[in-house]
Amino acid sequence: GTMHVCPSLDYIERAYDDAKYGKPAADPMLECTMATALDNTLAPPGKHNTYAWHVMPYDPDIGDRNYDDWKEEFAERIIETWARYCPNMTSKNILGQHIYTAQEYSQELINMRQGDIFMGALSGDQVMDKHFGYRTGIDGLYMTGSATHPGGAISGGAGYISAGIIADDLGIKPWWQRHDLRASLSNVS
Repeated sequence: GTMHVCPSLDYIERAYDDAKYGKPAADPMLECTMATALDNTLAPPGKHNTYAWHVMPYDPDIGDRNYDDWKEEFAERIIETWARYCPNMTSKNILGQHIYTAQEYSQELINMRQGDIFMGALSGDQVMDKHFGYRTGIDGLYMTGSATHPGGAISGGAGYISAGIIADDLGIKPWWQRHDLRASLSNVS
């Protein structure tokens, strides 16, 4: 379901540098996901539901431009960028779209402070073995969510992991199919 196509590391660095300095990217760097690859009930037969996102400052420097006009134009640039890799991904094939910026995210989802998908800072000193644990110092009290590995950007990741830990601790057989990531990765060549 997720497409990762990148012509060069420089391309990614330029997009991140633009965001770091408060500017919209001159050349958007996208992550695109087609939700219907995993759940075909999200669209009519033969159609797809998809999204693309780009790293963007919360309050990008757009000069004196009208924000709503600017976001419409930037969305069109995203579609043009997408079409470089998926030639049929053009405005004529899009039946509907919703443009959602960090400003809208933070107005509707209070835990996404300044629209941050990680729901707060996620730095090198907070990942892998340095994250908050799932078990707390109180027996039977667990923690999950963006403060636990793998963070807020991996939708459902922390919940999946903590549910497995809770099931193990309580001796409950999980009702879902567990995946052995180590075994899966060992088969990758």
